[in-house]
Amino acid sequence: MKIIKIVLSVLLFGNYSTLCAFATSQTTPVNEYIDLANEQLKQAREVQKASRQLIVDANKVRKQLKQLRAPQLQTNNFVETRKESVSELVKLLELKQKEGAELRTLSKRLKQLAASNFEEGFIHRWQSKITNREPLTMDSEVENFFAHNARIRSVHKNMPSAKATPSQDTKERSDMSLLVPSLMKQNAPPDLNINAFKFSREEKLFAHIEVHTDTSTSNSETNDITNVSAVPLNKIHRWRLMVTDLSGNPVENIQFKVEGHMPGHVHGLPTAPRVTHEVEPGVYIVDGMKFQMKGWWVMKFIVESEKNENDSPKHADFFTFNLVL
Repeated sequence: MKIIKIVLSVLLFGNYSTLCAFATSQTTPVNEYIDLANEQLKQAREVQKASRQLIVDANKVRKQLKQLRAPQLQTNNFVETRKESVSELVKLLELKQKEGAELRTLSKRLKQLAASNFEEGFIHRWQSKITNREPLTMDSEVENFFAHNARIRSVHKNMPSAKATPSQDTKERSDMSLLVPSLMKQNAPPDLNINAFKFSREEKLFAHIEVHTDTSTSNSETNDITNVSAVPLNKIHRWRLMVTDLSGNPVENIQFKVEGHMPGHVHGLPTAPRVTHEVEPGVYIVDGMKFQMKGWWVMKFIVESEKNENDSPKHADFFTFNLVL
């Protein structure tokens, strides 16, 4: 329980201490935000490690209980001599499960605080380049919900694919390539994190996404985006992906693989977006973005992994962004 008390003090007083430091400091708060975020991230990992150890310990207790409750041991002698041992083990198991759950909650909260503080430092350091810090949304003028642009209904590896076949009550529309209506409604999880700022899966990098508003391109489909938080429907457009390391410094020359899908509809994007170039250190242009319908989308930017000394690929890190368009 000692570690829980330590983490609780961090949760209660961490941000307050930082604000006090800001009030007396004559320097920019950028490094202080980032330093605090890294400390919270470090503590979150330690708490998570302790939580996993409790799971291991709980499993060991569970095995002991299973052995004591084995049918061959269910004798009168067992009832008299081992009933107390079983009771103690049950209490121990419940305690470890409870402490493990508390630590998992604390670890999650610490990571949320770390992400929030790193975001502030990120914004202060990159404020001249960031045009929007809000979650991406669908353009408010969009009224169309029927906009599948795929020849195959399902792209999920575990779902059967079926080619579209028109029915008597379907009508062809200019913004659809399927003569079947899409699902009208999709409920995203109520606690879904739709922030445009995220740590990578391995928590080694930090990134931000926003709609790119460069009007120098000759493609008219990319020129009519004025609200940088609004994603257009059925129009090819670009995103900016900004990436830093955990010190807040831009990370250059990363190769990304881009993936996107709708979890509730089991289909992907109608296009194959890709990172085309790096306009300045740590700022990447994602070209070919297109969303054919409203709803919950998941975008994944996979860092193309290097190879180990034995020429085998390393475990790839990635960013996952949830959008409710």
